[in-house]
Amino acid sequence: MNNLSVAIASAACPEKLAACLNALEVARANVDTSVPVFIARPARAADVSDLVRNRPWATLIKVEGVPEIPQLRGAAMGAAGAGWIAVTEDIFLPNADWIKKLLQHARPGRDVIGGSVGNVKIDLVSHAAYLTDYGTFVPSRKPDERVTALTGSNVMYGPRVSKRASSWAAEGAWEHVIHTRLLSEGEVNLRFEPTIRVDHNETYRLGHLLAVRFDLGLHYAKDRIAENDDKSRISRILLAPLLPPFLVLRLARLAMRTNAIRFLFATPFTLALYSAWVAGETLGYMSKPVLRGK
Repeated sequence: MNNLSVAIASAACPEKLAACLNALEVARANVDTSVPVFIARPARAADVSDLVRNRPWATLIKVEGVPEIPQLRGAAMGAAGAGWIAVTEDIFLPNADWIKKLLQHARPGRDVIGGSVGNVKIDLVSHAAYLTDYGTFVPSRKPDERVTALTGSNVMYGPRVSKRASSWAAEGAWEHVIHTRLLSEGEVNLRFEPTIRVDHNETYRLGHLLAVRFDLGLHYAKDRIAENDDKSRISRILLAPLLPPFLVLRLARLAMRTNAIRFLFATPFTLALYSAWVAGETLGYMSKPVLRGK
């Protein structure tokens, strides 16, 4: 049996973490091996000691300062140590067979295995947020042995890569950066397994969400400025207006299979969220002079 630990990045309210841990308790009960859980949470966040105290299999790590999700992931993964490490967040509900499926896929020769993300919220803004973040990882998508992108909210790192992934996350790297770095090494493989499923369990306000998406797009571009030459940045800026409708159409291929009516009704909000991201990303690419020497 493979050694498996679970790392949870926790930045939401105690009620969200409680729901996540309740789901994990069921998932742990469905396997015959001990699976420790490590929860990293900002030290200044609402106290959750009682939630952990009643669960001896869970360990709480308090992170000082103002950590973002990557740093919380890194802290939890660092506490988990080596071996197989599954990563999720407190705003997700692991399915009852989540740990069982993780253990089934923790095989020699595999490095990074990502699962699918469902949604339990029915309001259109929250569904649009789910689609823009996780719409390409819907449970109806087919398994794929060779992918270039996986969600960081439902992913498992194997023994060969878990320490590097943990270290990069602790430095603030999001999953797209970690996975790009691992793939650049050549021998690392990323797999998508939809049966390893968690469900998104968060409600959003549109105004706040638009501001967050803009900020994420801005930082996404700034992370890549050094990787893109001037011509690449110019082309990204000029093509930016076409990106939101293109992304919605790409989502439709997968998301329409799950709930076509809800997808269609959420489309205006989905377009708005993608537009906010693209606006931030465009500004990020413009933050460095486009023409050298200018």
